Amino acid sequence: MVDLFELLGFADVSGLELVFLLSAMVGGILFLVWFLLVMIGGAVGDIAHGLFDVDFGDSDLSFKSLTFQGILAFFMMFGLVGYALINSGTDDQLAALGGLVAGAGSLWIVSKMFEGFHKLETSGNIDINNAVGATGTVYARIRDSGVGEVQVTFQEKMQTKEAVSIDGVTLNSGTFIEVVGVVGETLQVKAIDSGTVREEEE
Repeated sequence: MVDLFELLGFADVSGLELVFLLSAMVGGILFLVWFLLVMIGGAVGDIAHGLFDVDFGDSDLSFKSLTFQGILAFFMMFGLVGYALINSGTDDQLAALGGLVAGAGSLWIVSKMFEGFHKLETSGNIDINNAVGATGTVYARIRDSGVGEVQVTFQEKMQTKEAVSIDGVTLNSGTFIEVVGVVGETLQVKAIDSGTVREEEE
C-alpha cells in the first residue's frame, strides 16, 4: 500500500506538525474544489448547505460568517501558518496560536468579501416591497421559528433574500414559496404547490 505522506516527502511528520499538515491539505483541496464549482456554476450552493446545514440557534443568522468557504479558509490558513511556524523553530503553543489567529483572520476576510458581494447584489433601485406576490424557492432552510433565505424574481432580477415562514412551519431547501409580506428587509413566505409556479411562469 502506498504511503501518501512518504510519497509527498512527509514521512517523518508527526504530532502537531501532522495536525497542521492535514488541516492545510484538507482545507486547501476542498477550497480549490469549491472554487472550481463556483466557476462551473451554482452547484456549490446546494452542496454547502447540504454539508453545513447546522442549527446555531435561530439568532437571525448571526453566525453567517461560518460559511462553507469561510470554514475551509480557516483550516487552510491554520494549517499553512502553523506548519510554517513550527518548522521555523517556533514553540508548539505559539505555532498553534499563530495558526488560530491566521485562520480566524482568513475566516473574517472571507465573510467580509461575501458580505460585500451580497450588498452589491442587492444594491440599486430595488424596492423590496415589490417582492410581494412573487414566487421562488427556498435557498437556505427556513426553520419554524427562524430565518432562512429564498430566491425570488422581482423587478426582472433574481434576488436572494432573508425570509421567515408566515405559517410557522419549517421550509426545506428547494421548497416552492410565495412572498406574502415584507418586514423590514425580511420576506414573509408560505409554501405553495410546484404546479402553481409553472402556471405563473407560463
